[in-house]
Amino acid sequence: ARRAQEFGPDDALKALSSLVENAPGDGVLARDVGFAAQEWGLGGQAYHLFRRVAASRPHEPQTYHAMALCLEDLGNADLALAWYEVALAGQWNARFGAFRQILGQDYLRFLRRVEAGGNAISVPEFVAERSHAIRSEFDAGPADLTVTIMWNTDGTDVDLHVTEPTGEECFYSHPETRLGGRITQDVTQGYGPEMFRIANP
Repeated sequence: ARRAQEFGPDDALKALSSLVENAPGDGVLARDVGFAAQEWGLGGQAYHLFRRVAASRPHEPQTYHAMALCLEDLGNADLALAWYEVALAGQWNARFGAFRQILGQDYLRFLRRVEAGGNAISVPEFVAERSHAIRSEFDAGPADLTVTIMWNTDGTDVDLHVTEPTGEECFYSHPETRLGGRITQDVTQGYGPEMFRIANP
């Protein structure tokens, strides 16, 4: 973080990438470095790190989701669309909780942006068809605020807590609030994701 601030993100990523070079088989480390690259605005480098992780750990759906989000940020809508579809088509272990639901909502947001002209795409007919199907399966209504967390250590439990302006807290044992905030199911075995949504924050 200090290198990123002092010398820029490219220099910081160069320093971090030495960790990946020293442990090329460590998918968790590579994904951590990918998240750092994405945070620093280096989506192209992040994508290639995530792609490497997906090749070595194809059973972890969050990597496909990360690739789709990364490519969406880069403006590569065609490839983002493909990775959303791969992640959606997978038969993932139940321990990943509401992954499919959260992915579906992100995918629907992406498709709506493409339909509104926010991203150029070469298959507009496919987007229109998929948008209808995804909307009918995953549309959870309007949400002006969405908060999603995922983590990168397996066998751990991280919990999303959101405290609303009224002081009411939304979390795993209080999943719905009086203002209409809702949280997805609690994921206790690693990676997540968990999502909070509210229509009128």
